[in-house]
Amino acid sequence: MNIDEITDHEELFALADSMGLRADRRLSFDKLKAMIKAEYKAEHAKPTQKDIDSNRKVSLTIHKTDGDTGSTHVPVSVNGKTWLIKRGETVEVPAFVVEVLRNAVKEIYVQDSVQKEIIRREVPSYPFSASA
Repeated sequence: MNIDEITDHEELFALADSMGLRADRRLSFDKLKAMIKAEYKAEHAKPTQKDIDSNRKVSLTIHKTDGDTGSTHVPVSVNGKTWLIKRGETVEVPAFVVEVLRNAVKEIYVQDSVQKEIIRREVPSYPFSASA
């Protein structure tokens, strides 16, 4: 989808809603479009070609987590190449693999214990530790 092709304000609000964004209905068309683009860019961030061409390696450990998928391997793909990383073990990977994991986030909703409001938080999809 090309966001720049959208010309209807309501269509932009619908897109924002589908992305889970809370957009103030008073936002101007341009500000709403910029907000959607920023969110899209953050969700689809990719390593640069310079990162990919770099041979720098990093020690990476993807931590085990609760739930059904907490003990499975984690696949990370960049430009058609996939690394299947076993949780709980330290492995050497290219630095850009860590950047992909850094951008892999999911949304959770928690209730504020004081004000009883529901709050949206972004947390890592795959908690990890890395060192150069």
